[in-house]
This record gives sequence, C-alpha cells and structure tokens, in this order.
Amino acid sequence: GFCSNFASDTNLLMYSSVELFGNLYAWTYFHKPIVNTNCPFHLRRLLVTHWKRYDRSDVEQAAFGKLLGQGLILVGNDKWRDMKSLYQSGLSDRNILAFREVLRTWSADFVDTLLAEGHNGERPVDVQEAVQKLTFRAIGLFTLGVDFEGEPYLSDLKAEMGAAYSNYGELWFQLLEHTQFRIIFGPLCWWKLLKTAPVRQFERGHALLLRAINRAIDAGEAAAAARGLAQEKGAASAPSEAAAEGEGGGRAPFSALLSSMVGQRGQRFSRTEIRHQALTFLFARHDTTTNLIAWCLYLLAAHPADHERAQAEVRKGETQFLRCCFLETLRLYPSVPARSRTVVQGDVFEAAEPARCPMLRNPGSVNLATGTGVSFAINAVHRDPVHWQEPDAFRPLRFEAHVAKAPSALLTAPWAADEEPLSYLPFGAGPRRCIGERFALLEAEEICCTVLKRCTVRLAPGPPPVDEADDACTRRHPIAPGRRSDAQVLRRNARNRSRLSVSGAGSDEDRGLAAPLATIISMVSWCTRCTD
Repeated sequence: GFCSNFASDTNLLMYSSVELFGNLYAWTYFHKPIVNTNCPFHLRRLLVTHWKRYDRSDVEQAAFGKLLGQGLILVGNDKWRDMKSLYQSGLSDRNILAFREVLRTWSADFVDTLLAEGHNGERPVDVQEAVQKLTFRAIGLFTLGVDFEGEPYLSDLKAEMGAAYSNYGELWFQLLEHTQFRIIFGPLCWWKLLKTAPVRQFERGHALLLRAINRAIDAGEAAAAARGLAQEKGAASAPSEAAAEGEGGGRAPFSALLSSMVGQRGQRFSRTEIRHQALTFLFARHDTTTNLIAWCLYLLAAHPADHERAQAEVRKGETQFLRCCFLETLRLYPSVPARSRTVVQGDVFEAAEPARCPMLRNPGSVNLATGTGVSFAINAVHRDPVHWQEPDAFRPLRFEAHVAKAPSALLTAPWAADEEPLSYLPFGAGPRRCIGERFALLEAEEICCTVLKRCTVRLAPGPPPVDEADDACTRRHPIAPGRRSDAQVLRRNARNRSRLSVSGAGSDEDRGLAAPLATIISMVSWCTRCTD
C-alpha cells in the first residue's frame, strides 16, 4: 500500500480506490486485513440491523486513544449504552434550546469581528479560523461550563505555547492533525521513542488542554457539592433543573454536560473518565460544526441564486431553505468522510456486482472473519450516482420534503426507512448514531443566520480554494476548481484557509467569501490501499 497517501491526499486515496475497484475491495493495514464497502445495503447491515457484530475499530482506538481516551466515540458496544444514557438530560431539546441565547450573542460578536477585520468588505479575512475559534468556545461552554476565551485560559495558552496559537480552536486542530499523522506506521508507536519537535509540541498542547479540563472539573465538583448541600437544606431544585455554575460562580440558563457526570447519583466516575468524555465532546462537536459552517457559506457564495433565497428567508425569520442547504452541504462534504469498524462476530457481505479487487478471492461475496476491519467512505456513498441524481451538484431542494416535516425547533438529518439503502449518513446510523447532531445543526443555524442577516457572501477574487484530493477527486467535483497548481495550495496536508470579505448588509460594496475545499481531520483508519 501507499501509507504516505493518507497524510497528504486522503480523498485521493478514497476516490481512486473506488474508481479502480468499485464499492467493495480489500486492503491491509500492516498485518490487519480490512474490507472496504461503500454499498448502502452493506452499511445498513453494518450499522443498523447487525451492528452488534461490529465493534469500534482497533485502529481508531490505537490512533486516537492518546488524545480522546475511552470516551463515547471510542468505547466498545458493551459500555456504550450506559455511557450514552448519562447525557440524555444534557442533550435534551430543552437544554440545547436554552443554549441558543448564548449562541446568538456570540454570533453577533463574531460578525462584528469579521466586519472589523475585513474593513467592511475591503479585504478578505480568514473565516475558517474565525469560525474555529467561535465553535470551540461554544462547545467548551456547553460541555464544561467554561469560556476558553476568558482568563486564566488564554494566559495559560500564551505562556505554554507562545505566539503560535491565538486560541484553543487552533490548538485543537493541530492536536488532531498530529494524531492523524500518527496513524501512519501507527503500530510501531514511533512517537514514544522519537521525541521530534511536533511530538513535543503535541504533548505540551495536550497537557495544557488536560489542565484546563481539570480546572473545569474542580469547579463542577465544587458546584455539585454546593447544590447537594443546598438540597439537603431544602433550598435548591432538583439536579436536572439546576443550572451549571462556571468558575466565577455565575449561573447559565443551561446545564453543562459536565454536570451529568459530576452530579450523577448512585454512581461515581473517576476524573479520568470525566476527562475522556470532555475530550470526546470537544472533538466530536467542534470540527463537525466548523466545517459545516465554512462549507455551507462557500457553497452559497458559489451559487448566488441559492444565496439570495437563503438570505431573503432568513431576514424574514424563516430557515427552511437554509436547513436544506445544511443537509446538502453535509452530503457533499461530510465532516467525517470515512469510518471503520472491527468484526467481533463473523458475517458475510453479498456483492451486488462482482468485486474487481484482486485481493478478494470470491468476487460474489466476502466472508468477514472475527478481527477483520471494515471501512467505509461516507463521501463516496453520498456521491453514488445509483442513489443520487446529479450527485456532484449542489441541489438543496432535494431535502425539501424532509425539512418540511422536521420540527420547527431542532433539525435532524434524514433517517432511512427500514429496508431502504443507507445512502445518507453524515451523523452515522443505527444505535450508535451521533447523539449531538441536533446541537451541531442548531449551532450552525444560529451562526449562519446571523451572518446572512447582516452580510452578503461572495467568492473573493484570487486563486480559488483547493480540495485536498488531487485530480481524481477534482474531476468529479463541478463545485471544486480544476487541476491543482502549486500556487493554489495553501495548506496541502491540512486544509486551506478560507478568505471572507464581508460588509454591512446595507452597503453597496461587493462582499466575498472563499471557504475551504477540504475535509476535517477524520476519525478514519485509511493508511494503505489495495493495489495489484
């Protein structure tokens, strides 16, 4: 295989493999055999009907365990249900909607900052970095009850990391980028012996983040103890209705997820367990929302008619078309482009058509032995012409019927009915479907609504943004530019920075946006591909 392809051209690896071998093929990760399937019927079996036969990927566990620990994403099926139940109150519709006021306030400040930095549309600004900062701040408050843009967190960041990072969102992205790089030659655990500069920087940044989380846990435990004492005296309401207290003692109208752990009755959780859950939610929610917002704004800027309709509806207080744009954005550019599982009980995939991969001995079916890895490329599934008309085109109205039936308060992605092919899964599917999708979509809605109410976004002049994937991918993307040139590559191995020119809604000046054509650091075990 070509391990280096994973670090520099993840999408190229996915698309070229599909073009060579179709939706069903095999590859190896060192000694581990892995079967990739992008067949929606196989995915229904994998994630929904026979999900207990497939546990979390041991490759993902090894790669992301240092950063995330055994949180909700990486924990096995045997512990997942109990762990999920802890967060039902924190992720209830009532609690998520209570956080909306915070998002509205911060979104207004976010637009003010963009307008100021862009001199009201005269020059572009880095919208990806700005969104990244805002979304990490929001998920930090919702998860831990602390503001990472306040003190002492910013002072600690500057003292430990110097001027390299201006906010925790940027630090978090760098931690993820280094974690992805570790997957290459992962079983060798090279970072334990070779303390290179990036490894040392990762360790310092990770330790800093853990100290910040520990400080939040201390504050949460103190608040939980105070509430318990007050309840004993009959001076407080039930824990489920109590507001979370931050370090400054102020109360928020929502309950931070941290309170679900430190305030749980009848069961005690270690500091390590609480820390793992906090890191997991920071990971799962931050990059998902950041990339959804950046991609959606880019696609609206690239399609002026859709932009005008979304803006007109938002300014009238309606969000149906914008919600369609979110779902279509997630189809074209899912935040996590690929995932994997490990077989814990033997299974069989029947091939819809004879497999072309030379590593599959029986082209008509694939026997999956215990211990075999199973990977799937979500972005390939979302662009399968068998299940999507004009799969590479931005067509928000394909989700109009679903959005019309969705509740007015919180949006969720469509669920495929029984026996239907699983052709749309931006948040996964089945029992282990992402439990935070409503929060992610609400956050994206509040931020994008604020932007569209006050600004118009258009493509900025200059080189267009470039996808990580090379020609094999860009040839299939009418949205993406053509062949990549060296001058266009801004950050090849990570993502290209976006450029946004914004001006007030009442100005006659042009306003522009160019968001990144890239994918986030994904929790995926792509490191080699099957070749002849």
